[in-house]
Amino acid sequence: IDPIKKKFYIIGSSDTLKSWTGTKANYSRTDTGVYNVKFWVESKMGCTANSIKKAYVRSMPIAKLLADRQTKCEGSTSIFQLKRKYYKQAQYDTTRWYWSGSLQKKDSTYGFYKTVYGNYPVKMIINSRYGCKGEDSMVFTINQKPKTVVTRLDHDSCFGTTQTLRARNKYQDTIKGVWWLFPDAGSSTDSIVSKTFSVSGSQSVRTIISTSYLGCRDTIYTTVNVKPLPVVNYSISASTQCLRANDFGFTKNVNSNGATVTDYHWTYGDGQQENGASKTAPHHSYSSIGMYSVKLAVTDQYGCKDSVS
Repeated sequence: IDPIKKKFYIIGSSDTLKSWTGTKANYSRTDTGVYNVKFWVESKMGCTANSIKKAYVRSMPIAKLLADRQTKCEGSTSIFQLKRKYYKQAQYDTTRWYWSGSLQKKDSTYGFYKTVYGNYPVKMIINSRYGCKGEDSMVFTINQKPKTVVTRLDHDSCFGTTQTLRARNKYQDTIKGVWWLFPDAGSSTDSIVSKTFSVSGSQSVRTIISTSYLGCRDTIYTTVNVKPLPVVNYSISASTQCLRANDFGFTKNVNSNGATVTDYHWTYGDGQQENGASKTAPHHSYSSIGMYSVKLAVTDQYGCKDSVS
């Protein structure tokens, strides 16, 4: 005979009889523990039967994702160290780590390594030995590394002149800090610097920029060529002559330091002058008696100059 009344209750609790239909009774508890559940049925004829079963309400696993940090700079070789929060029953749990929807690892810890900038969501799913499930997630950010660009406002310069250099970030207009390190131990923190180098030759300048994102940095080296100056002198065939038929012969004496002299400019002190690449040994005559100061200025292919009087 099919029963027409079905009820159950939790022994030792204040719950009243709960009615149910069908073949299953559904009931939930908010507290963990082991409960003795008494099932009771009554037929149409008033006959009754009951049984007692144990119901186990297990605790949910504590799904708490812990990480040493959530952000780093692009290109960094450091690893995000992830782990789950430990609690008393944690040793019986199974922990799975997911990134981009794919299972990455089964362990209580996970070393998450990425180098390309962007946001990376990581999910941790924990299953207890009783099948209870918990999950937690965290987004890890890799900030874009700046790209240092150095602009030289002057081309190769001559010794003793000033070079102007400007640093900027290729990917963003703003930068947090700039460091210039020069070969003579000089330094600067300005975005635009003017520098006079103390020696000639190829000078390597180190430039570092950082952004506000964790101080992400980039470093480049720029070569600045400082050209040596030519060294000029000249000789006179006879420095003292009579006014009549005087003819002073001048001969240049130049150390060009590997460059090509493109102009010799002679100033004779009487208002007369001449210049040109071929004026290496000119002659000049004076129309009146006196003492004259003669100046020779030379310019090489790089625009470097020297003069002597």
